[in-house]
Amino acid sequence: MLTSANKQLTAVFYIALVLLSGCRVQPDPQTLDFGSVLVGTTASAKTAHWVNHSEEDTAELHGLQIQGPYQITNAAAFGQQTLAPGASSQTISVTFSPTDVGSFPEEVRAFSTGVDADSLQLRGRGVWQLFSGAFVLANKPATTVGSFTFGSSPIQDNKPIDWGTRRLNGPAVESEFLLRNHSSVDILNSVSVSLVKGDQHFEIFFPADHTSMSIAPNGTREIKLRFTPRALGEWQDILLIMDSRNPANHAAIVLKARVATEIDLDEDEGH
Repeated sequence: MLTSANKQLTAVFYIALVLLSGCRVQPDPQTLDFGSVLVGTTASAKTAHWVNHSEEDTAELHGLQIQGPYQITNAAAFGQQTLAPGASSQTISVTFSPTDVGSFPEEVRAFSTGVDADSLQLRGRGVWQLFSGAFVLANKPATTVGSFTFGSSPIQDNKPIDWGTRRLNGPAVESEFLLRNHSSVDILNSVSVSLVKGDQHFEIFFPADHTSMSIAPNGTREIKLRFTPRALGEWQDILLIMDSRNPANHAAIVLKARVATEIDLDEDEGH
């Protein structure tokens, strides 16, 4: 059982702990969360700064450290800074560029003297597909959402549309799918399908006008893509589907292909 003196000592210790925990240089906000971002793309920058919560001590910030698929875009401008009590640091700008699927919990570590500095927490998730609102992709003919077929290759949730390895200057590969409006709203002349980069040897060749399409409630529109193996290397683009009248309806999926010489293909088959 705690005595009255022990209770008072405990209360004093608790108050001191609270005060000490506040006397730090802390980031504001404490976490930057980029959500789900397509692999191979860069999310819009988010910003943060550090605040010296000490009432008496000056803090010297003299460096930042960041890891993972994140980048401080203005690190050079941050420099060494002296923060008086209650003062804020310069703002840093952070981007997220996932190179693979999965979650990437990281942090920006701030180095300081005079007052300890807390790290800025970073959160982001790399994905191959993003679907929102009324749009889903299905095979032709349509099957259940979440288990698509694109040509002869199955597409599962959070997987790219992948044409695999093709021979240099070999025949073009064509595939088709259905864009389904699974809502009860008639989408009129506002659906566009495009390629984000447009220089990766992928093309949308059907329909001829794929910038202002209509899709009836629970209806579908056929979309055909072609990949032509014109140059060696790894090729990647993003198929972007937008509804100009309702931005909540959007979808994106990564397209991938690899082009190799006949010799390279023969060597791969031999292993």
